[in-house]
Formats: sequence, structure tokens, C-alpha cells
Amino acid sequence: MQQSKLIDFFRETLCLISGNKIVRWLLIIILTWGIPSAIFWAGLHLFVTDRLTRNSSLIAEEIERGLDNYIYDSLPARFFHPRFSGLFKQLKGLPSNNEGLEKILAGFDKQWRPGLVEIFLFNGEGNVFPIRGARPEHELFFSLANSEYERGQISPEQLGMIGKIFPAPDLILARIRDQRDKVIELGNPDRYSLCYFDYDRSIKNRFVAGILVFVHFKHLQTTDILDAVITDHNPTNFGYIGQEKIRLPAVLEGFAAEGLKDYYEQYPTSTFAMNDRLIGIKHLDEYTLLVGSFEKPGAPVLILSLVFLLFALAGLMFLRLSY
Repeated sequence: MQQSKLIDFFRETLCLISGNKIVRWLLIIILTWGIPSAIFWAGLHLFVTDRLTRNSSLIAEEIERGLDNYIYDSLPARFFHPRFSGLFKQLKGLPSNNEGLEKILAGFDKQWRPGLVEIFLFNGEGNVFPIRGARPEHELFFSLANSEYERGQISPEQLGMIGKIFPAPDLILARIRDQRDKVIELGNPDRYSLCYFDYDRSIKNRFVAGILVFVHFKHLQTTDILDAVITDHNPTNFGYIGQEKIRLPAVLEGFAAEGLKDYYEQYPTSTFAMNDRLIGIKHLDEYTLLVGSFEKPGAPVLILSLVFLLFALAGLMFLRLSY
């Protein structure tokens, strides 16, 4: 009985379809246009979603890589080396004009806080130029630091003489001997924290042939290094949140630093999305956070609009031809 009713139902349905032009037309539209259209738009949605996810992953990797590079470039020894090396290349071979050398060093000092960097120059004979408070102790220290004394013994008298200026001179010399053109960490937290020296033995007479530089951490602010590193590289997409100073990336204009910090402390993920931005945060030290950010990739609205317009036109043409 039920099978007979089912057969009757299908027979009536077929009669309705075959006898009703509009119903038959709608069925053709659904089968030949509606179902393929649904498959097309579903596939397009999956494709666009996959592209956005992949682009977001690439941007997140770029942020991570950029933050790691800034951490490395912000290490004091790494940061100061090209600057001290460049200064020596500028000075090397210049004649012993004390006034001219003072002007060059004064210009170099303008980029630092007062007292941060201490510089002494030496001629081809190893004698210190009498500028910037140079003393015989500096000349002796420079001679002991060079490699020709590497295997020689340092007498107690020599240590006593340079000890008038330098703390633990035997330890300092042990660290820096034969380490020309390198920024050496001396382990002192306040004064004489870093040392750089170089000497070109091919330069004779009274031309500039050597340099000795000390960095005193008591005058160093981490944000000074960060400002220089970020300015040299990419201030648009990278910045920092410090204890005394905040410099967010230009792309995060209008964002609140405290809001970013609170979000990171609550959800300490490598990168996160906020207000159409992808943001990455990493600790530089106990008090400083490095921040990187790029615009979050969006769907290709123009292309999708064009596809939709062409699809709509094709649909209208199909409807007219099929009716």
C-alpha cells in the first residue's frame, strides 16, 4: 500500500514538472547552474581563506625574524662595533692636528649621552695624542693591549701605573690582548664596561694609527640603542615599550602601549591579531618589550568584486537563454 502511494507521488510529480514550464525551467536552473555555482563559491571561499592564512603565517614569521634581529643588533658590543670601526677608518692616517681631531671626536660624541664614550688616539709610534684628557697611563695600557706584548710579562710596576685609572687592570688586559678591531665586554657594570682598540702598524711617524675606546654603562640607556637600531632599519613596523620611554611602530599609531602590554601578559603568544594588525612582542630584558607589527592581510576585494560581477552577468545571460 505504501509502495503504491510512493509510486503515485512520483508519477504526479513528473506530470507536474512535464506539464508546468516554469517548474521545469527552475529545475533545469538548479541542476545546471545552482549546484555548480554553490560548488564554485565554496571552493573560492576555501581558496581565499587558505591564502589569507598562509599570508598571515608569512607575516608572523617576518615579525619573529625582525624581532630576533633587533635583539641581536641591540647587543651593546654588536651595536658599537661598526660605529667605532667606522670612526677609526675616518681618522686613520690623518696628521697630528689636535684641533682638527678634537672637532671630529666632538661630532662623534653628539650621538651619545655625555660621559658614555671615552676615546683616545695614538700615532704610528704608539704615543697618545694629548687631547681629551689623555695621560701616560692610557699610552701604557694601549701598548700592553697590542699583540706584540701577548707573550710578555706585565710587571707589577706597570699594573700599578695603569691601575691608577683602570679597575682590575690585569683582568682587563687578559680579556683584550690581541683582540684588535673587536668590542670586548670587560664585565664592569658601571665604568669601563666595553673596550675597543685597533692599531695599524703600517702607519708611521705622527699620523693617526691607533684608537682606544671605552664605554661606560652607567651612562647608557637601552632605549638609546633601540632608537638608533630601529631608525636605521624599519621604524614603520618595529618599536618598543620601555620603562621610561615608549616608541610604538608607526603602523600602530593610535594604539595604547598599556593595552598591548596587558594583552601580551594575559595571552603570551608569539603573534596575535588586533584591530586589523598582526602584532608580535618579545622581551628584550626585564623592563623592555620589543614590538613588531604589520597590517593584517585582507581579502582581495577588487578581484572578488570583479568575479562576482562577471558571475552575475553570466547568470543573467544563462537565465535568458534557458527560459
